Amino acid sequence: MRSDHSIAMLCGNLEVSPSGFYDWDRRRQRPGARSLADQALVEQITVIHAESRQTYGSPRIVDELHDLGHRHGRNRIARLMKSQGIPDFRPPPKIPKYIDTSGTLDDVVEYDLIDSGI
Repeated sequence: MRSDHSIAMLCGNLEVSPSGFYDWDRRRQRPGARSLADQALVEQITVIHAESRQTYGSPRIVDELHDLGHRHGRNRIARLMKSQGIPDFRPPPKIPKYIDTSGTLDDVVEYDLIDSGI
């Protein structure tokens, strides 16, 4: 495609700057250190997630990585899991199944609002 059309014309049609294109192309050909580290980390996340029968979310994966000697934040792990389509399983918050309403609450303060003029 580069041989058929100039970069300037292609960038003009796509409404991007030529410098932005060249920057993107450079990153694609030679990824940075952070990108390479993320790729290696995604492989470890995938293995840990598979070993947990796909039940571990980002907090537990962070704990497993910490046990292996890697220190990464939960948000970074969650971002990488999301980018790879790995579900970030978290159990729902625990809500009591019932509330005991059989007893009455005692008035510990013994404050009468009607007599106080409020």
